[in-house]
Amino acid sequence: AIVVLFKHSRGRPSMIILETNCFCPMGEGNIRVFCRVRPLLPSDHAENLEHVQFPNDNGRESKVQRVFPPCSSQEVVFEDISLIVQSALDGYNVSIFAYGQTGSGKTYTMEGPHPLQDDTMGIIPRAVHQMFNSVVELKDKGWKYTFTASFLEIYNETIRDLLVDKTVKKEHKIKRPTSNAVHVTNRKYLNVETVEEVLSLIKIAKQNRATACTRMNESSSRSHSVFQLKIEGLSKKGNITSTLTLIDLVGSERIDKSESRDRLKETKAINCSLSNLGGVFIALANKDTFVPYRNSKLTYLLQNCLGGNSKTLMFVNISPKNSSFGESLNSLRFASKVNKCVIGTAVANRK
Repeated sequence: AIVVLFKHSRGRPSMIILETNCFCPMGEGNIRVFCRVRPLLPSDHAENLEHVQFPNDNGRESKVQRVFPPCSSQEVVFEDISLIVQSALDGYNVSIFAYGQTGSGKTYTMEGPHPLQDDTMGIIPRAVHQMFNSVVELKDKGWKYTFTASFLEIYNETIRDLLVDKTVKKEHKIKRPTSNAVHVTNRKYLNVETVEEVLSLIKIAKQNRATACTRMNESSSRSHSVFQLKIEGLSKKGNITSTLTLIDLVGSERIDKSESRDRLKETKAINCSLSNLGGVFIALANKDTFVPYRNSKLTYLLQNCLGGNSKTLMFVNISPKNSSFGESLNSLRFASKVNKCVIGTAVANRK
């Protein structure tokens, strides 16, 4: 998106103007960046959005829109990414993740509120519905698909399996036995055959995920969550393999705003991992010969998504509150860096 800053007399940004802009086509390899602004909530104690404007909105929502104003529904948001999700069934690795400060609506965008409902479900359940609905149609064309699901979180630089009971203590290590694969030891994989089975796993993962109450969010996610759906398709014409990776990043935050000093170690780990993520994007944008993927568990785990053979898209979520202006500005600056990254053209995994 185009970000224009109006400045007042002291030289500080006072307004963000978000305009729809045509990003590079899916096939050119850039990491796509979409922006979503959540609506004002009663708890925000605010009356207007004067400091955030959408001049190209015109009161209407468009299927080609890349900036989603507060009025955008979950359905409209998913319509704009449905084609990239669908390409996973054609053998392309697909990665979609949400970035933004605590309380900006990332988990709402990726999962939706619980219990899940048709109109409010987020990207992960909608993607699952699309996958299984498409498989029914492709079956008539001679294709047979199998799906394998896993769900991890990274909390304080430690990997946890969200599909395993919290009382079960297993060590998980990231290994890269070949140049094209990242493997997590002791990771639980489950074959899934229906939408209901996957939604049940999402519910289990949500219950197991690390959360806490902060001033910014009464149920703040304190970990990065990574949902993966491995896809294998067979037909007389050949076969495909791919992975759909959907990531809900933990929110960036300032301790003085979140009032989470009692969770200082946790907050430092959060901000450090996000800083390392930024370092990877800067290296990619600069086309450096060395990219510091191993500086954090998050970037090491997502190495293939960030710089490998994957179609990658990032949602930058921002809060409309005036008190969040600084964090929103930082998120948009981060998004601008990401949008400059070229990771090469994704190639379908077909044989």
